[in-house]
Amino acid sequence: LEKTVEIRRSDIDFNDHVHNLVYLDYAMQVLPEEVYKAAKFKSLRVTYKTAVKSGGSVRCKYAQIEDKHIVFIYNEDDQLCTMIQLS
Repeated sequence: LEKTVEIRRSDIDFNDHVHNLVYLDYAMQVLPEEVYKAAKFKSLRVTYKTAVKSGGSVRCKYAQIEDKHIVFIYNEDDQLCTMIQLS
């Protein structure tokens, strides 16, 4: 499952980067509906690789591995920026 999300002005902090909590919002948007509705996650792990900057969009890819729900967030250059693991 994959979704492109436009970066909004309100997503950006004073350093011209996407604010930390916004990454989680992006991840929630790509979760399958049944996973989102049944969400009772006990664990959250965010791995930042590189900052997402203002303008453009990000591409969010969802994968499930066993009981873990993982979202990979890529910038417009197809560079992995963030990985979010929910379980």
